Amino acid sequence: GWGPCSWICGALCTSIDDIDDHVGLDAALMIEFSHMAMKICATIGVPMCLLMGPAHWFFGGMPEEQMDPLSRFGMSNITVGNWLYWVHACLVWLVLLSAEFWIEKAMLSFLPRRKRWLKMMPPPRSTTVLIENIPP
Repeated sequence: GWGPCSWICGALCTSIDDIDDHVGLDAALMIEFSHMAMKICATIGVPMCLLMGPAHWFFGGMPEEQMDPLSRFGMSNITVGNWLYWVHACLVWLVLLSAEFWIEKAMLSFLPRRKRWLKMMPPPRSTTVLIENIPP
């Protein structure tokens, strides 16, 4: 359709390869980077909000009269020496591993596109040489 929201279907149905072919590699990789960031946020954010927020609320240990309702979901509700600090120490590693997984996956999809782009470059740009370790 031609309505004000007709762009939504076109945006959702367009592949990264189509964007690469029509707009260029930079635009395609910007979209791919946005997809990767959304996956990382969903992988990390949803479990943190659904699991750790209620854990802070119920097991944090701070007296209820010292905390406002919104702060009870945060780290400020955890008393000194509480076992939830150990949970957070383990979660730091899970966050690191999940981010590394999504970044590695995005990189593996990026490399073939970059190699194809480099092979399609015209000379002399495609025949430049990197020289390293030149003495002063």
